[in-house]
Amino acid sequence: MNPVTQVRRTAIQPGIAAMKIITVEVQPDHLQTIARVKRPLVAVAELIWNGLDADATHIDVELRRNQMEGLTGVLVSDNGHGLPYNDAEDAFQKLGGSWKKTALKTKGKGRMLHGQLGRGRFKAFAIGTSIIWNTRYRDNGGVSEYTISGSSSKIGTFEVSDVTKLKSKNSGTDVDVALSKNFSSLDGDQAWNDIAEEFAPYLLQYPDVKITYDGKKVDPSALFRNVADYDLGTIEVPDHDPATAHLSIIEWNQTTDRALFLCDESGVALHKISVGIHAPGFEFTAYLKSPLIRELDAEGSLVFEEIDPSLNLLIEATWLQEVNL
Repeated sequence: MNPVTQVRRTAIQPGIAAMKIITVEVQPDHLQTIARVKRPLVAVAELIWNGLDADATHIDVELRRNQMEGLTGVLVSDNGHGLPYNDAEDAFQKLGGSWKKTALKTKGKGRMLHGQLGRGRFKAFAIGTSIIWNTRYRDNGGVSEYTISGSSSKIGTFEVSDVTKLKSKNSGTDVDVALSKNFSSLDGDQAWNDIAEEFAPYLLQYPDVKITYDGKKVDPSALFRNVADYDLGTIEVPDHDPATAHLSIIEWNQTTDRALFLCDESGVALHKISVGIHAPGFEFTAYLKSPLIRELDAEGSLVFEEIDPSLNLLIEATWLQEVNL
């Protein structure tokens, strides 16, 4: 079923502007499926990607803790262009129909886009009971601000506040996630390392971008000892045009979970696969880059790497390259 927006106005006192309610009309179990992630950190990474897609140059992930040092919330802040109020309805109601689906690069800085299907915001509900987006955007020479809020108990329904004019000249978005439980995997060095692994190609390609996680700058260049790039040539795959493929391998100077990231041709990570290669002393992350991966992502095929024949051909080419290292 295609998403359909219903907008209603809340009952309020005369003379006061109404709050807008946006409802995404799809089957509830479909939204619940989108909101599931294998690892809690995936939900946080999606929020980071959303900031990067908004042309942010600085993204800060703050972990909120209680007196017992348990995690209670995550705040992801960026200095991107924000979301204009008139675009909120379109942006939050559509699954698979946002402007990103036909765009390849960000609107301002021309960087490669990560999200194209409009699903990223729902990933946050995998870890949060309530989420508030506070966004600031440039408007007629100034900056305007409003909030969008949603709850996991009413997933697919969002409340949009009225717009306020600000004196500040800084645009951006803060996403405040109230965690449903203490996700310990979001805390500690391993979480920081995982973020560094996923965003390494992007940060190396766009050195003006800064990401901080729990107060610590994400700097993958300080963690790896070697980067190797391999041209896998052109690969013939069924039901698609011949696709070029490249493989980048980062060798880390510390222990890591060996993984293969499936990326578009610019190195934007779209999916992660654990690898079973046993190579004592060789701590690495591989990045398979191909325009075909972007196509497969749009088709929803990346989550079926075990059975999708086109993706399997690309992965097999990667394994052969790694064996010959």
